[in-house]
Amino acid sequence: MKYQFKKLAAAIALTVPVSLTEIALARGIKNQIPVTQKERQYEFICKFAKTATTPSSKNSNSAENRRNPKTLQIQGKDLVVTPIFDSTEAPAASSVSSESKINKADLSGLNQFYRMSSSRASNDELHQMARELEATNQVEYCEFIPKYTPPPADIAPLSTDYSAYQGHIEPDPGIDVAYARSLGLTGSNVTIADIERDWNLDHEDLVDQNVRFGTARSPDDAAHHGTGVIGILVAGDNGYGMTGTVPDAEMIVFSEEVGRLQALSDAITALSPGDIIILEMQRGGPQTPGSIKEVKYPGESFVPADYDRSIWDTVKIATDAGIHVVATAGNGNVNLDHSLYDDYRARGDNGSIMVGAGSSTALHNKLSFSTYGSPLHLQGWGENVWTLGTGNLAKFGNDDNQAYTYSFNGTSSAAPIVASAVALVQDYAETFLGRDISPREMRTLLIETGIAQGEGGLVGPLPNIRAAIERLSEEISSGNICDGINEYPNWTARDWPGGPYNHANALDKMVYQGVLYEANWYTSSVPGSDPSWLSLGACATSPTAN
Repeated sequence: MKYQFKKLAAAIALTVPVSLTEIALARGIKNQIPVTQKERQYEFICKFAKTATTPSSKNSNSAENRRNPKTLQIQGKDLVVTPIFDSTEAPAASSVSSESKINKADLSGLNQFYRMSSSRASNDELHQMARELEATNQVEYCEFIPKYTPPPADIAPLSTDYSAYQGHIEPDPGIDVAYARSLGLTGSNVTIADIERDWNLDHEDLVDQNVRFGTARSPDDAAHHGTGVIGILVAGDNGYGMTGTVPDAEMIVFSEEVGRLQALSDAITALSPGDIIILEMQRGGPQTPGSIKEVKYPGESFVPADYDRSIWDTVKIATDAGIHVVATAGNGNVNLDHSLYDDYRARGDNGSIMVGAGSSTALHNKLSFSTYGSPLHLQGWGENVWTLGTGNLAKFGNDDNQAYTYSFNGTSSAAPIVASAVALVQDYAETFLGRDISPREMRTLLIETGIAQGEGGLVGPLPNIRAAIERLSEEISSGNICDGINEYPNWTARDWPGGPYNHANALDKMVYQGVLYEANWYTSSVPGSDPSWLSLGACATSPTAN
């Protein structure tokens, strides 16, 4: 092998159209590079060992590496290597808006991923290059990731208010968003990132909301899909159209057109612990008995996006950093407990919440198209969801910006419904408990308090927001949060050693009139009397008690 390589230790990506006709069913780490499907856009990903020498480790300025990427030679072909992750952009990308939410994520694992491009290599040569890179002891694995998989498929005139028809908002068979609203919870403490292809942010029910692009928009015929997803979450509470489950949440959308790994990396750097990423993506995987065969992609059925190892690894980076990841299981009716998915399951737990599609009835049965099995955790409505887009319900003025649907379906609708529960329970924890809930704690809480699944392969229970919040409220009703806390005016800090205790410092806690408060900064005011204090909830009685 002739190449200028030394110890390059990163993931390498290339976006190319491929025209090979078979797809490998086996998935592993090394020596399992799949043959790619024809007529699709792929990224060629390799993940390298942390100990290897990379362009970034030689030059810590990853922004410079991206402007002037390195060039390697493999098989006489130039390969241009560019970092996926730009550490210099992370502070600017952060959406943190308060001193109490600091981005504490350990993003070092993202430095193992790079993008590579070549104007001369054929598809066969690219696969051979991947094998040669894997042959070094610097490389953990290589793979080809599909760039995307096609999704399943008030301005004048005045629009009707359809919010009363959004059954997923109500108690069983819904997730009981209504209960969270009764507590004043609207998602104001949470930022959500949606990763898919396109959105119409000019829709009348989104244009006044806190929604923005995290990457440049690449207009696509799938805009109605993304609009439907985020409409479930952040459609305005404005008296017309739909009302989102968390209308006061911040929403950032990241297009997978830049590459799935890039979009996921960008989302991670924009968020803080307690925030949420929705992976509205699926991926072709081996067919199992009874799975839905894809006519356009022979040999494949739809499975989770993290079937690709690099996506799986990067999701784990996010959840280890405290960011919730809610992922669609895919619409392939694939049994993930089949032996073809032994390697996938053997990876363990990346901390995500994997979502399947359940019925919109109180039976909560698995829907026929939903991928299923032990890797799944929760279900959401996969049918009859009222949201924005398409216009099959109404398109006022024949305007796409006033289009609504009553039939947004699939694991695509299930994921934002589950993400709604995550957001509202997290909002409760921050508002009343003054803490974030870790991704694995959240997942366990929603499973244990959820509404049991009915018939069909395993997709998990439906979240029950009221039950989850009531369990969390026991932290308050038990009085545990106030044990050992100074009660006003028994101050916690003094101005000099030996001086009187006369104030509280930032993050100091105090009890006043049965309520626990936390100081936002140096303060000597009465707890709760001004913005220098944050209320963490009642000490002895639950604020959720009837």
